[in-house]
Amino acid sequence: MFKSFLISCSKGLALPLILYLLINTPTNSRAEDIISPDSINKVLSQSSDSSRLELLIKSANDYNNSNTALSIEYARIAIALAKKFNSPNKQVIAEIIIGKALFINGEYANAIEQLEKSQALTLSINDSINLIEINRIYALIYTKIGDFKKAIEYSEKTFTLVEKLNQQNKLADIVRETGNIYYSFREYGIALDFYQKSLTSCQAKNDQVGMSKALNNIGQVYIDLGQYSKALDFLNRSLEIKSKYDNKLSYTITQHNIGIIYFRQKDYSKAISYFTQSNRNYTKINYIAGITDSYQFLGQSYLKIKQYKFAEESLLEAEKLAEKAQIRTLLVTIYLSLSELYAETNRFNEAYIALSKNKALSDSLYSDEKRNLLIELDAKYNLQTKEKQIKLLSKEQELENIQRKKLTILSVLLAFTAFFLILIIYLIYSRMRFRGRINRQLLEEINQRKIVEEELHRHQDHLEALVDDRTKDLKIAKDKAEESDMLKTAFLANMSHEIRTPMNAIVGFSNLLEHETLPEERMEYVKQINSNADILMNLINDIIDISMIESGQIKTNITSVSISALLNELLALFEMEKHKINKSHISIMLDYNHNLESLEILTDSNRLKQVLSNIISNALKFTHKGSIVIGFKQNNPYKTLFFVKDTGIGIAPCNEEAIFERFSKFNSEPEAMLFPGTGLGLTICRELIHLLGGNIWFDSVINEGSTFYFTLPTKNPEQLNDPNIKNMTKLDLELDLTGKTIIVAEDAVSNFKLIKAFLKLTNVNLLWAKDGKEVMEMLEKQIVHLILMDIQMPLMDGIQTTKEIRMKENSIPIIIQTAYTLNNEKDKSYAVGCNDYITKPIKREELIEKISKYI
Repeated sequence: MFKSFLISCSKGLALPLILYLLINTPTNSRAEDIISPDSINKVLSQSSDSSRLELLIKSANDYNNSNTALSIEYARIAIALAKKFNSPNKQVIAEIIIGKALFINGEYANAIEQLEKSQALTLSINDSINLIEINRIYALIYTKIGDFKKAIEYSEKTFTLVEKLNQQNKLADIVRETGNIYYSFREYGIALDFYQKSLTSCQAKNDQVGMSKALNNIGQVYIDLGQYSKALDFLNRSLEIKSKYDNKLSYTITQHNIGIIYFRQKDYSKAISYFTQSNRNYTKINYIAGITDSYQFLGQSYLKIKQYKFAEESLLEAEKLAEKAQIRTLLVTIYLSLSELYAETNRFNEAYIALSKNKALSDSLYSDEKRNLLIELDAKYNLQTKEKQIKLLSKEQELENIQRKKLTILSVLLAFTAFFLILIIYLIYSRMRFRGRINRQLLEEINQRKIVEEELHRHQDHLEALVDDRTKDLKIAKDKAEESDMLKTAFLANMSHEIRTPMNAIVGFSNLLEHETLPEERMEYVKQINSNADILMNLINDIIDISMIESGQIKTNITSVSISALLNELLALFEMEKHKINKSHISIMLDYNHNLESLEILTDSNRLKQVLSNIISNALKFTHKGSIVIGFKQNNPYKTLFFVKDTGIGIAPCNEEAIFERFSKFNSEPEAMLFPGTGLGLTICRELIHLLGGNIWFDSVINEGSTFYFTLPTKNPEQLNDPNIKNMTKLDLELDLTGKTIIVAEDAVSNFKLIKAFLKLTNVNLLWAKDGKEVMEMLEKQIVHLILMDIQMPLMDGIQTTKEIRMKENSIPIIIQTAYTLNNEKDKSYAVGCNDYITKPIKREELIEKISKYI
């Protein structure tokens, strides 16, 4: 690349003024001040020999942190030119740049070899200034490879030279790098003190580059101390400064540290993004320590999210690089991560080997050597003479205090020993004095004890026999109870499915008939079918709900709920309902403070709606004239009070306790007709309110009406990790699915025909699979956009089919449809990879809403 330059070295052209200014700009210049390689070649061909040498050294130094190969190339040409001009000082500077570049590349042995040459030349020309930089790089190398003894020696030499030559401008960097030694030993408090001193020094001199490095180091310490918000603040401040300067290596180090924060906070997706970017940047620079560190953090991140293949690839690459470069401080962590990976993937032999390597290397780095190092640091690295004197005086005072404490302890021990001896003598005397009497008492007690023990043995044998019998009875009872519980669960599941499956067809087809043009008399029949089907479904739901509550299988789904939106939805529903039951004259109103319009709480939306629906339905049933008022208020910030007030027949005081009992159906007049229903509605309401953490009660006056109250805990939606508030929108039932294909996996022909009728106007292409195997065959032959999957099917059920589809890495949307209502069926469906869930009997609006979310 530079042959033309070497040929023209002897030319003596004058250097333009602009080149002189460019060469004399500070080394921490802005990004736009760094000259590109092409520009450098052009300027070199037009410059004098001495100017070329200056430009080469500056360019080599500038590219040291962004392109080490180019930096080394420029430095080697500079060395050749310096030798030609007999300029050993410039030669030393270029050689130091090569040593630093080799350190960045992770070629630590070559870097040491290069620095030894530079040191010999420096000593021969008595260049103490450049010797400071050589010793600094030595300390960095030995810190990185874990030879802390040598790192301390060179750091001490650096301090000595700085003090001797009064090079105060270099002190901040040396103090910060000394902090790195403490940091490597995990002495974060001491390291933090050094970094803060370095930051203060840089601020006093307005050294922006030094400030950015110190801020980065302080951020690192706060990461390890678990103070992530502080750490992120310091790292962002560091990045803000670094963004103004062209130091890609320094900028990438801080970005990498931000990734570590996200890793510690278990935000592994963000962490992987940061580590991938830092790995890419480190690779461009060829900074081996950084490449290794990013690989090991990528491996740890993939391990946390169970992506073992990527974790192993990353950790093995990190291990290879660290072993080649002998970065022992990183190898400790890499071996530990590999042992965790092998253990989690049941490769215990490999896990043991990796853990053994970790233990051996950790003991080598952090055992006796650490203690000796801290003693040596305490003796050698106090920056001010006063601090040394204070510490020495403190140690002398401490020795005197220790000596006094020893004397005090010895005196107390002697006094205690004397007291103890006197006590023993007294006890021996007392024992001898009363020995005869004690022996007689002992003989009497022994005889008495024998009699008691014989009696106890007889009782014990009898009790053991009773316990054995009782244990057998309890085991039989326990087995029967467990069997009964299992049978009850199976019965609930089967009844839910067997009842809901035919009801799905009845409700669905009868709803479709309402949209047909029928004679008035037949339309009235259809409305009666729909009305009675809804009543039957409510009865079925009540029976299943109370059974689930009894068996402890009912669960809640806590989300953010807008109370006013929910009440308005119920108001619209019951406005229609009152017309159906010929009570259009009843007024239904909402009552709440408009300041609470936007109030949201964390609760189960479906269960809250179920409770309110039950209470409003009862109010509408028992109110023949007047009004029903639905509302809520917030008397304190911890509870929200809901109420439903009616002007109905009221509840007699004698029935106040029994109104919440199962199958209770009371009227204010004993001779009056019995109202329809199961008598389970208020029982279910009470259980659901208790499950949600609230209480329910009522006030009532005969023939004037009743008011039902219940409370729920008030929690702010911001307590959720991802509070996505869902706005209620009107569903577009005229969905156009032209060109889309849906598989309906359903063994019941009536259910397939119902879905086909529901989706008739969408122009969708429907495929009917009667079992899971047919689904798998269709997926191989057809391009399918969505699957409606029934759980209970012959040959292969919906759960197993979904599992096999996901094992083939097929991401097609799957909506489970089932007549089961138990929570474990829903949990199983989501566990194997379904996208959504719909319960029979299916409503057209709900079906189209679910499908529109995925196609």
